[in-house]
Amino acid sequence: MSLGKNIYNLRKEKGYSQEELAHKCNVSRQAISKWEADEVMPDTNNLLMLSKIFHITIDELLENEVHTAKPDTFDKSVRLVRKHWAKIGYYLIYSGIVALVFYFLSRAMTPSFLRSGSMYGDFFTDFTNPVADPFTFMSNFVLIFGIIILAAGIGLVIYDYRKNKKK
Repeated sequence: MSLGKNIYNLRKEKGYSQEELAHKCNVSRQAISKWEADEVMPDTNNLLMLSKIFHITIDELLENEVHTAKPDTFDKSVRLVRKHWAKIGYYLIYSGIVALVFYFLSRAMTPSFLRSGSMYGDFFTDFTNPVADPFTFMSNFVLIFGIIILAAGIGLVIYDYRKNKKK
């Protein structure tokens, strides 16, 4: 197998596009294309960079047969998540809002809410002994879960905004 085929197979195995690999090697996408087509051979600095990116030796890169492992699904998952931070953040925000709506609706339908005499009730009085009533325990859990999910979603959206702002 040629060097170009080895670069192509290793790039596909890692899930990189030509542009992503070019960015990592500080070359143009056209250079990667020419390497893979065996039109041009990478210089020694680029061979060293490729060996580091693919976690193999230069000898293995230049060999006729490169022993490729199965694609690492964890690496692919991490790249996918990093690519879609904002989308995941918005889904978490929506989920947190839905959980909070369920909490407030469930509290509005409980008899203790009707007995309190207040239009909004006292939502946090049951935190002293949440085990006394399983419904109260679950509704408090939904409240805490909703707040955590909402905060995580907001954090991801802010992180993605700042990350994209730097580019």
